[in-house]
Amino acid sequence: MEQVRTSPERVIVPQQGDLAGAMRLARIRMLHSLEELVQALKIIDKEEGGVLRNAAGKVFLSWKNLIGVLLGLSVEEIDKLLLLKSEEQRDYFWKSLLPYIPTGKLLKIVEELLKGTRWADKGLEYANRVALALHQFEYNGPSTDPEVSIYPDNATAARDILWLAGYILELVEKHVKPEMQEKGLWDPEHEELLRRAKDLLRYIVGRG
Repeated sequence: MEQVRTSPERVIVPQQGDLAGAMRLARIRMLHSLEELVQALKIIDKEEGGVLRNAAGKVFLSWKNLIGVLLGLSVEEIDKLLLLKSEEQRDYFWKSLLPYIPTGKLLKIVEELLKGTRWADKGLEYANRVALALHQFEYNGPSTDPEVSIYPDNATAARDILWLAGYILELVEKHVKPEMQEKGLWDPEHEELLRRAKDLLRYIVGRG
């Protein structure tokens, strides 16, 4: 499987059962997740309403990439579970869910596929729904109509952006990083991006 590091928009589809390829894809996605998170925190630091929607989009992309990382790290577990269900579901996982992480399937991925893995007790379901609400906010902005946005103002959305950023960092540092280190997937670039994101979040929260 070729590297996609320099072109995150280019999607590489691992062959069915390619566990090593799925792991390499997880390594790349971890870089993208941390890069998006750093950008989100840089944007929110500017404290501008219109820009805040961009920050919401970036933190959502960070989350979406992280879900891709979790799928990659859990691919062997998931593949075995799907083998017990149907070849059609297994084929859909390898051809669509794993390589693309479709936004419209995030609830299914988190609340069905990852629920059957070791990530089930890490609070993913709530964080995923926050991420999807921020994705909606990115496009619609604040609104008093809950069908348009659950955020009535920018300040409420900003709090959730920072909460989700903190959750991502905690999940990565406590659980994802150790597993990636054990598998030889954690690089100095991951470490530097993690450090930058932690420093930015600490500064923003400390500033109040």
